[in-house]
Amino acid sequence: LLELSEIVEHSDDAIIRVGLDGKIRTWNNGAEKLFGYEAEEIIGNNESMLAPDEHVVHAADYMEHVQKDEAVNRIETVRRRKDGSMVNVALTVSPIRNHHQEIHGASIIARDITKQKLAAEKIRQAVLQRDQFLGTLSHELRNPFAAILNANSLLCSKGLDQDTKAEARDVIDHQLRHIAHLLDDLLEVSRFTNGKLILQNEPLDLNDLVNEVVDCVQHKIAAANQSLQVSCVDHAVFVYGDRSRLQQAQVNLLVNACKYSGSHSTIWYSISVDQENAVISVRDEGQGIAAELQPQIFEPFVQADQTIDRTQGGMGLGLPLVRAIAMAHGGTAEAYSAGPGCGSEFTVRLPLTHKRPEKKRDDVETRPSDLAILLVEDNDGIRKMLARTLQLRGFHVDSAETGQRGLALLRENPPQVAIVDIGLPDVDGYEFARRVRLDGKHEDMVLIAVTGYGRADDRKQALDAGFNLHLVKPVDPDELVKQISLQMQSSETTDTFEEVPTNS
Repeated sequence: LLELSEIVEHSDDAIIRVGLDGKIRTWNNGAEKLFGYEAEEIIGNNESMLAPDEHVVHAADYMEHVQKDEAVNRIETVRRRKDGSMVNVALTVSPIRNHHQEIHGASIIARDITKQKLAAEKIRQAVLQRDQFLGTLSHELRNPFAAILNANSLLCSKGLDQDTKAEARDVIDHQLRHIAHLLDDLLEVSRFTNGKLILQNEPLDLNDLVNEVVDCVQHKIAAANQSLQVSCVDHAVFVYGDRSRLQQAQVNLLVNACKYSGSHSTIWYSISVDQENAVISVRDEGQGIAAELQPQIFEPFVQADQTIDRTQGGMGLGLPLVRAIAMAHGGTAEAYSAGPGCGSEFTVRLPLTHKRPEKKRDDVETRPSDLAILLVEDNDGIRKMLARTLQLRGFHVDSAETGQRGLALLRENPPQVAIVDIGLPDVDGYEFARRVRLDGKHEDMVLIAVTGYGRADDRKQALDAGFNLHLVKPVDPDELVKQISLQMQSSETTDTFEEVPTNS
């Protein structure tokens, strides 16, 4: 009995004995830790004092079950601590008999399940978020796919004039770029969330980005019949950051302001300095943000107004990327609104730097090419179109649909550049690159992985296998040609492989 009592006394669970009248008779250390009452404070009081008002009736029900010789197993409920706070508990209530086998009380075991409840709520929210994301993604992809199918059907028609053909091609190009942008945003959120994005930081003046940012959004603002007011301080605002990412963050803020503002409204975009921070501010006269939504506005897939999502598009990824980019640069992103209909202001603060930018190099020019390129791609459509595109740009292209065939062509007619898909049906791209590098005869060959695998781990695996560069599909032909030129120049000045950052 002493051993059993020690187990009860030192249990982390609250183990309480109550009489048939509901009054507490014993109170162990676990109960003291869970509820905050010491034994002398609580013994003699009714157990229902621990129950919030809305649960008192339930507490009385437990004793009715006990008197009927019925146990109550693991009922999840809420109890009140001494300090007034609530705790989620799982209760087990069992009858206690005396030596005559008469029921004269009950044992109540209460276990704190707060962590389990929080975890379950997180899972529930994640499932809701996933379902919302899938629904939004489906909607966002169906629209451009419908436009592409319609344009393609039109191009298949006979007797089309050149203007109509050009219009159809423009629609296909625009919609495909839109799809690529959606996929890029998804990957960006994942990279930032997992801390796997490598920033190409350098000292830069935020004022230098203003014209580029405005150029990216001016057509959207003009189409919405809105006006943009831009103001900058009259001196340089130096930060240490990734130029393309900081530009992306500012564009996202302006696109968000445009999306949630009506026609004939004004958007204010400013760059300023506050003590040790550069301050980027975007303010609008739009729909504003409800108070309950403001703490969540930077979470993925959150929309201030779901009707806006259905009419103008968007997956709720723009603002999460803004916050992720700000945090990756050691800064913050904040949102303020006085409420619905009162407009919003988004502010990004970035630490200033004492470093100064180096002199800019002239942009790399793509030289006229007589390069021999080997293209290894198992998708017929991608292989044929990319090969034709490169040929029109002056390259000599051999193509193969499998890794084995590509290796055979490489031995027959060694190229200067090999563009290789990773997911090949026989010898995958990683093995292809390893075999090429182990051969020893192709040390100067530039290997470029062009693949649908876009995670940071995928890029590292490609570079470890021997690729010079890892690009994610779909790759803009101009960007590909530029990277080929960069890689060829790099190979002429170094004997080692370099990781060349790209915007693809």
